[in-house]
Amino acid sequence: MKKGITRRNFLKASVAAGVATSFGTAALFGKDDRKVRVGFVGVGSQGTNLLSTSLAMGDIDIPAVCDIDTEHLERAQRLVERSGQPTPEGYSNGPEDYKRMSTRDDLDAIITATPWELHVPVLVDAMNNGKYACTEVPTAYTIESCWDLVNTSERTGMPCMMLENHCYQKNNTAVLRMIRAGLFGELLHGECGYQHDVRYVKFGPDGELLWRGKHSVTRNGDLYPTHGLGPVAHWMDINRGDYFDYLTSTATKSRGLNHYIAKKFGPDHPNAKRQYALGDIVTTVIRTFNGLTITINHDTQSARPYSNMMKIQGTKGLYNELNRSVYFEDLSPKEHTWEPFDKYEEQYEHQMWKDWEKMAADFGHGGTDYLKLRSFYDAVKAKKPTPIDVYDSVAWSVVTPLSEQSVAGGSVPVKFPDFTRGKWKTNKPTFGL
Repeated sequence: MKKGITRRNFLKASVAAGVATSFGTAALFGKDDRKVRVGFVGVGSQGTNLLSTSLAMGDIDIPAVCDIDTEHLERAQRLVERSGQPTPEGYSNGPEDYKRMSTRDDLDAIITATPWELHVPVLVDAMNNGKYACTEVPTAYTIESCWDLVNTSERTGMPCMMLENHCYQKNNTAVLRMIRAGLFGELLHGECGYQHDVRYVKFGPDGELLWRGKHSVTRNGDLYPTHGLGPVAHWMDINRGDYFDYLTSTATKSRGLNHYIAKKFGPDHPNAKRQYALGDIVTTVIRTFNGLTITINHDTQSARPYSNMMKIQGTKGLYNELNRSVYFEDLSPKEHTWEPFDKYEEQYEHQMWKDWEKMAADFGHGGTDYLKLRSFYDAVKAKKPTPIDVYDSVAWSVVTPLSEQSVAGGSVPVKFPDFTRGKWKTNKPTFGL
């Protein structure tokens, strides 16, 4: 990978060259009508969403799709056909048929939306074959596989990006701009989490364990940290002046899945009696090298409304997503009283939302599915670094195995690997500003 290229330089160079920025769509402005040729691995529910969003952009060709489920594969082929493109070649000859697909010379990039355990093999194979690599969250869930991605990206010079859509949310990008403008003063603490009742995706229609449910049987830690942690890491310039130093994690007992199956299928169902390793609520605390702290909650087995519980606090004030409010010591009209976030979100709206909200609004996760894909494709098109790089992707994802170690050891502190090998000390803050 070319040294000295930052994402800020990428944006400036792209604008100067008259091509799309990492938050733009070339097809809409007609500035760059080159096609990005993409192969998809895993076209189930989320993979189909990503495929459909990509087809709507107008500058994305899909020559190949891969899925061991032929029903999913054929559905994806029909979607591509209906967009006016030729039928993509299908790859479904076993769980490693993506390897055959990645050797094609008519692909610029490969995106995977498979179950978690296949993310790293697909990404490594893609980079080894000279393709930009891209994955749904999380990127990896072992320390060794995180290093595999970093080492492969550095050796091949091919970027690897995790599609963390929460980094693109309007509120989170506005808070980022507010931080850069100095409203919060010196940052001290962040809070976030993945608090989402997803018991329904852990079991099938007859109460049988599905792939995500099987993780709950054997693993106890924060299994899905990146939705909340990604935005907080951007706010705190992690890997760009600071880095995650160590964490501690604690888990409650596990009861939610037993109650869920007993209620839906009766107390005698085998999965109602099964012992699950995953605690219903896992709380992780990270301390950064520069002395900031982050609290992360993982809660996927409780009856609850969805919340990422985002919060950032500095010496001059704080933002709280739960009540969509802020308080600033020198700015807020009433002392020690929350004020609405709305006017700040409007005032500090990120340029990508001003440019693309109407286009993105029709797509998944409030438009962020469009924005995250667009930023990846424009990096591929310009042959530049991706806006979320391999170091971000693994630093946020490695919380999973580290939290498992901490829980298993009685909430002991566990050190983070420095995937940047010290480059965090000189890397500059970026992400589109």
